[in-house]
Amino acid sequence: MPRPRRGPQGADAPRPHGPGAFFGVVGQLRRGSAVDAPLGLVGAVKAMVRGTPPDSPLTVRDVKASPDYLRIWTTRLREGEQAPDFELAQVDGQRVRLSSFKDDRPVALFFGSYTSPAFRTQLQALEAVAARLRDRVAFFIVYIKEAHAEDAWVQTYNRRSGISLKEPQTSVERAQVARTFVERMGTSIPVLVDELDDRVADAYGGWPSRLYLVGPDGRIAFQGGEGPFGVKPAELEQAIARELVALAAA
Repeated sequence: MPRPRRGPQGADAPRPHGPGAFFGVVGQLRRGSAVDAPLGLVGAVKAMVRGTPPDSPLTVRDVKASPDYLRIWTTRLREGEQAPDFELAQVDGQRVRLSSFKDDRPVALFFGSYTSPAFRTQLQALEAVAARLRDRVAFFIVYIKEAHAEDAWVQTYNRRSGISLKEPQTSVERAQVARTFVERMGTSIPVLVDELDDRVADAYGGWPSRLYLVGPDGRIAFQGGEGPFGVKPAELEQAIARELVALAAA
């Protein structure tokens, strides 16, 4: 029988993180990205503390109180369980089904969007993991609902970087934003575009960002923490190493 989805007070609901996680994201903002200028320590801390401008239609409190956001933010999955299968189109239109990799190789999934500052600044580290291991692991970015659209929960950091996007209203618009993400970020990792009903983000609790590793047996070998604070590329790489060792010994 499927495990019921936990509500806002459950163990999987969005929850606060400690100072170590906070300063981890501060460190990412200091490094910048392909489209984000590096910040000094003070600037990065201010970007975190004063992230939402007064004219933002939504605040983090609004988002955490919204069932539409909570359903894609929370997860009912556990490591060791069967990963929900899905089929999505890449930005070039080619369709990819997760289960096509079963009995072949592990699959690493990076959930995120262009308007997520932390996802942009973590992408370089994710690219490095993929570069080292893509001969043995399939890597995909799953492009999902915008983290900080201008008509939702706005982030000042995005405006500083010239990123001002409204939430796509059609599948075509979302695919176009995903292509913009690929072009501007220069990512070499294939990008799959979630449907407008956010079905894959919902199934995995992938919003605003999250990392997964699915083994060749179709089960979840690694489930990262909720973004932005719980997304740690080094943890994913360690999980991949464990999975490859286990496969070699099987």
